[in-house]
Amino acid sequence: MSEENKNDPKDFRDQVLQGFWIDLKDHQERGAIIIVSRDLDLVTVGTAVASDDAKVVQGWINGGKLTRPTPDQLAAWNQMQAKEFRFVIAQPYVLVQEAEH
Repeated sequence: MSEENKNDPKDFRDQVLQGFWIDLKDHQERGAIIIVSRDLDLVTVGTAVASDDAKVVQGWINGGKLTRPTPDQLAAWNQMQAKEFRFVIAQPYVLVQEAEH
């Protein structure tokens, strides 16, 4: 991705992936998983994180919209390794939302 458009939301739209918990576990082991509330747009969050928009990101953190997985969530996901997630990689983080069915 070129430097000039690395924070373009369109680029993140093209990078929203879907996968299973078993595929994301390695990212959790390095502490990179951030859960994004379902009421936030994953592309918008990825763009804000990638562009270091600290004010917006801090607002989401303060509002409980961006969180780290809890031990209970991790235990549940480890029991259901086929649990589906939508995710975006915004280095060094992997921003995840539980997939809706």
